[in-house]
Amino acid sequence: MTPKTAFKPGRLFQVSLVAGAIATLVNLLVATVARSSLKVPKTFAPFTLAPLLLGSIVGALGSVSPLLLLLRFTRKPLYNFWTLSAILLIASFRLPLRLLSSKSPRFAGANTPVVLVLMLMHSIVAIASVDLLTRQVNRKQS
Repeated sequence: MTPKTAFKPGRLFQVSLVAGAIATLVNLLVATVARSSLKVPKTFAPFTLAPLLLGSIVGALGSVSPLLLLLRFTRKPLYNFWTLSAILLIASFRLPLRLLSSKSPRFAGANTPVVLVLMLMHSIVAIASVDLLTRQVNRKQS
């Protein structure tokens, strides 16, 4: 087994915070455009600031621990990280899809186009996180 390059978890968490901040800004833009073009009520919870901020930052931070484990215990950590990330992204689509059958007034206005926008927003967090973390790992290994 080849020796693993030591990664400082703190640095990867910093990179994931940057990814979360980028994803938050992009998702705010997407939500603003979607809210006006799809005529979504201003009270639609997933398009408000707190859930956008929380979902983007927590989503980005949540990608660090699996990456650290994969770096430590696998031979192809980045390949495995991309594969795991794709699987988890697809699994995360279940939450927006559930809104189609929700009776809660907080989710009034959830229709297929809105759910597709929410799935896009999940993808934005995943892309920002996976891309920046992969770049950081590749930079460290070079």
